[in-house]
Amino acid sequence: MRRNRQSAQVSLAFLIASAITLGMLVLTIVLVSQSFRGMESAKITAASATARQLAVSVDDRIRAITDPPSTALAVLSHDPLAIADTLQQRLVRLPVVADILDSSDIVSAVYAGYANGDFFLLRKIRSSGAMQFPDAPTNAQYLLQSITRAANGKSQSVWHFYDASRILLESRTPSDYHFDPRDRGWYELADVSGNTKLTAPYVFFTTGETGLTLSRRQAGAKGMDGNTVFGIDVTVTDLGTQLAELRQTPGTRIAIVNTEGSSWPTRGLMPPTAGQHPTQQSHRAE
Repeated sequence: MRRNRQSAQVSLAFLIASAITLGMLVLTIVLVSQSFRGMESAKITAASATARQLAVSVDDRIRAITDPPSTALAVLSHDPLAIADTLQQRLVRLPVVADILDSSDIVSAVYAGYANGDFFLLRKIRSSGAMQFPDAPTNAQYLLQSITRAANGKSQSVWHFYDASRILLESRTPSDYHFDPRDRGWYELADVSGNTKLTAPYVFFTTGETGLTLSRRQAGAKGMDGNTVFGIDVTVTDLGTQLAELRQTPGTRIAIVNTEGSSWPTRGLMPPTAGQHPTQQSHRAE
């Protein structure tokens, strides 16, 4: 009988110990689970805060990048280049256009499209770190692309190559350079509001690069006809280089999403200006 009593005591002690162990195990699991959830919640909160801060930083960087060209475009809209009728008159304003072109590393071309279809563009020979015109003369740094139209509508295209001192090196008459700036998206987008407009990304006609154009109609425009539209090109490669500096880690990928849900990688595109909702498309413009 004593043996049975001892056996019952052992069983009761084992049962109590097992219950305590199980309770501690359950408590440990609950605590670990709560701790894991707390860590995950903290990670999500930290990631969200980082993303918000990164969005602000990207927006600030884009404004810092685009504001100088926009300001230069506003000044250019008052320039006599807007009413210059001949190539000779426009060449007088070449130093002004060249200064705007040199004012920013991301500006690849500055130009004017006229109501009669004339075109006057100055671009950098080397854009986005690459030589765009391998057959350019040695020491050439600028290319002036000009289109003038006679009264009968016949156009004449001339390319002028300049060195760093803006001294003319060579002139060419390309046979395959034909287009009308009035049909281009950046020309049509500019209106008489006096505001700078931003195109959706497209492929540049001459260089094949992908980029965007800031355009603005000449100051004092009274209507859509009879006025000059100025444009400034920016390549997405240069924009991507600027925004890549904002990456938190080497593996970070930054994308900009517009209100229509189109996502744009930083090496590809840039967001629209206020009130604009461009879609991803490829215009055969400048």
